[in-house]
Amino acid sequence: MAENPVDVLENLDDVLDYAHHALRGARPTLEDRYVATVFRPSLTAAPTGIFAVFDGHGGEATAQFLQDELEAALTGHEHFAGDLPKALRGACAALEARVLERQRGGGGDTSGSTLTMVVIRGRRGRRGARR
Repeated sequence: MAENPVDVLENLDDVLDYAHHALRGARPTLEDRYVATVFRPSLTAAPTGIFAVFDGHGGEATAQFLQDELEAALTGHEHFAGDLPKALRGACAALEARVLERQRGGGGDTSGSTLTMVVIRGRRGRRGARR
């Protein structure tokens, strides 16, 4: 019988509620992974949410690696604070290069993963913002 884990994650300062659900289905293991996090990059910054789904293929190793590394790759990117689209592209390109490097290094892992990601950044002090 398929497992149906449901996790409801707490919010940040009552800013955003979110939940996620994963279904293993008929496969022996669940190869998919996710990231769901909301944080403030600094004490004065607006909340930022990173939500990502890694659809693992041919094993879970790559999806797990991406789950473990995504947040640091994105928030550590030089353009994260100012140019979010550029940071997204750069972080994804860097992670892809690391995955390919790991696979070229041997060890037999040939798994892969797709990534669907949404980053939501709150706006503070903008004119015309709804309250």
